Amino acid sequence: MKLKYILFLSLLLTIQLFAQTLQEMIPGIVSGIEQPVDRQSFKTMYHFAPLNQDSTYVCWSFSTLSFIESEMHRLDLKPVKLSVMYPVYYGFIEKAKVFVQSRGKSRFTPGDLFVTVVDVIKKYGIVPFDIYRGETRKCNTFNHDNLYRELDLYMKSVQRNQFWNEDQVLSGLKDILDAHLGVPPQKFTYLGKQYTPVTFAAEHVKLSWEDYILVTSFMYDDFDKFIVLNVPDNWR
Repeated sequence: MKLKYILFLSLLLTIQLFAQTLQEMIPGIVSGIEQPVDRQSFKTMYHFAPLNQDSTYVCWSFSTLSFIESEMHRLDLKPVKLSVMYPVYYGFIEKAKVFVQSRGKSRFTPGDLFVTVVDVIKKYGIVPFDIYRGETRKCNTFNHDNLYRELDLYMKSVQRNQFWNEDQVLSGLKDILDAHLGVPPQKFTYLGKQYTPVTFAAEHVKLSWEDYILVTSFMYDDFDKFIVLNVPDNWR
């Protein structure tokens, strides 16, 4: 018992010494990094005016589409303000499919990743923000509290009743999404030309999606290889 106690104290002292050493090292490391001293020191990237995501929990759509819009400008494509709720609508559709296929074992929440926006655009296309704002409130702000409450109750009912008919589950899900976000357009006119979401993505966004990857760094797997991202929002 005495030996275990001594070893335990030694371990605690080692951890404390390491922590103190690290804390002492960090200011020196940070001070050695070249840092911008004023706003003019930053290289400003093209972007549209930011949108307030309000009570939506879908920062992944706001931020990824902003990145895509900036990429369009960087690649000499005419940037278009894109609909932030279009990937949210179809993201929930895809989540519901996996939820049914996994018999309720997959995660069904508003949270998500960069890749869902890309996957939605590749499969369902995309539309301009002015064509599909995804908000039926008169004040034109985003608040999804009621939407998420209804979706949660609906999917819990699906699981509780073991109702795994995918087509019927998706039909009920779309009723809720349509009521809160509006029905996504199948065709629309932009600058005098008619498009579908898929043709608009192909003719206006035109990014090479295979050129983009999600980079991460965790200690639970080896570096320099593709891994499964073990975070709750990776519902796939």
